[in-house]
Amino acid sequence: MKFYIVDAFTENIFGGNPAGIVLTGGGPEFPTEEIMQKTAAELRYSETAFIQLTAEKELRLRFFTPAAEVDFCGHATIATFTALLKTGLAEKNASYLIHTKSGDHTIDLTEDYIMMGMPASKTIKRIEAAEEIDELYKSLGIE
Repeated sequence: MKFYIVDAFTENIFGGNPAGIVLTGGGPEFPTEEIMQKTAAELRYSETAFIQLTAEKELRLRFFTPAAEVDFCGHATIATFTALLKTGLAEKNASYLIHTKSGDHTIDLTEDYIMMGMPASKTIKRIEAAEEIDELYKSLGIE
């Protein structure tokens, strides 16, 4: 496995949003969940992406926080493709298909940008009661 630290959304070192990136190698499977969880905890970033190259312009991604696996992480996806471009494992002006727990997504690499669509949002809870709305506003410091 190869490990990278990538700052997404910036060209400045120690700027943007950092993510751990792990290129898992050429095997058919990811490392065990225990190994990925411990690796994410060791790297200590909010998310660590584990990359498995599966075919030309196609890969599987799994995302772990130090505490749990998550379905998708936007900044770690951008960081993944930044690392793949820098290592020569991806090329500009191409599209890639990624398979994640949230579904399949297309990533377009242009000359200057990494473009991706986000998974559809899910409603977890709807706040409608006036007292809940007031409490939410108060917690955000707005009237």
